[in-house]
Amino acid sequence: MAHDTKNIEPEPDSLDTDDGNARELETPDGNHIDLICDTPAWPETDRRAAAEFCVSACDYIQDFFDLPTTSLSILLTGDDNIRCLNQQFRGMDKPTNVLSFPAGEDDHDDAEETHVALGDIAIAYETAVRESKEGGIATRDHVSHLIVHGVMHLLGYDHETDDDADEMEALEIAILGHFGIANPYAGSDPIGQLVRQDHA
Repeated sequence: MAHDTKNIEPEPDSLDTDDGNARELETPDGNHIDLICDTPAWPETDRRAAAEFCVSACDYIQDFFDLPTTSLSILLTGDDNIRCLNQQFRGMDKPTNVLSFPAGEDDHDDAEETHVALGDIAIAYETAVRESKEGGIATRDHVSHLIVHGVMHLLGYDHETDDDADEMEALEIAILGHFGIANPYAGSDPIGQLVRQDHA
């Protein structure tokens, strides 16, 4: 599915945008999200849905994993930009649905870890829409899944082996289920597998 670039250090401004279309979101439980959109490809309704899900999901994930307060950045981008990021950081010259850039140790607060900077996520709208149509699910549900999947990578989970994938998918299913989103890995042709094929 998504790709963890944990072994690659992104440039400090690699996920920034110059158009000023950024929102700072503070959740009820004190988590912080920088939500940036650098393309008009994202309709306002889908941007708003992503923002609302981010706020709820960050608080739920904090409680689910018993984390201190967290911060992360999410870039809502398009295929052209994510293709450049995918080429730059993974050596793959094609668009993908989501990329994760976990924060380094230097980005964490003191040893008491009263706050943890998780890192950055980038999501490509055109790919998310295409996969949603092919999987027969709502775009906002698929984007929500990509957000959860990206955060899981920021927390250190991956799907390099079958056992790791099973563990990560089970956690994603549980989190998405809390928000009434169907299991993306279920069925004869699950979108989870469709997305994996997109990243082969």
